[in-house]
Amino acid sequence: MQHRGGMRYMDIKNQRTRFDDEVSGEMIADDFTSHMSMLLNKTDGVDTCQEYCPLDPQDTLTPIDPFDPFDKTVDKGATTIDGKAVEHYFWADKILKIITMSKTDFYADIKDPKNAIPVFLSQHLTPLGQDLGRTNQTWSNLKAGTPSADHFKIAGMKTCPKSSKCQSSNMLMHHVQTRNYHTLASLLEHMPQHATMSTK
Repeated sequence: MQHRGGMRYMDIKNQRTRFDDEVSGEMIADDFTSHMSMLLNKTDGVDTCQEYCPLDPQDTLTPIDPFDPFDKTVDKGATTIDGKAVEHYFWADKILKIITMSKTDFYADIKDPKNAIPVFLSQHLTPLGQDLGRTNQTWSNLKAGTPSADHFKIAGMKTCPKSSKCQSSNMLMHHVQTRNYHTLASLLEHMPQHATMSTK
């Protein structure tokens, strides 16, 4: 079982996202323009690309909207999470309209319908018929707006070597949580075996 927790920055306008994992100390940035998912390190205080995995050009960064217009969302009604009043939604993520990648339970605080706040998400991962386990996400300190460009000043992108660990469980889970489903499907298709994964 893996546990991840930290700060995620999403820059929709410039098609890039970054996750600083406070548990493992890893920093991963996705640049959807250059189609690179990069593991970063600090070199002389500068964020530097240590190695990268390719991103499928079909994957893009979209606004935080869990309700894909092509996937039917079911409103399962009001409930509570840790004593907090939330609304429960369920859907199945699909690619090509028929291949189920995951089944998702999503909970949001909708006291203010115009400014709904995500609270908790649990995904059962079933890409290409494979049962990879479950991933859970909890949100806190969510802030709207474009993050500072300083989070995306990354040195060494042009000379960054391709990683040999693109099919690792950590990278697969990263693609699940960032919803890089085309990249995920391609990686799984070329894996000889599928390992069960779970994360929080």
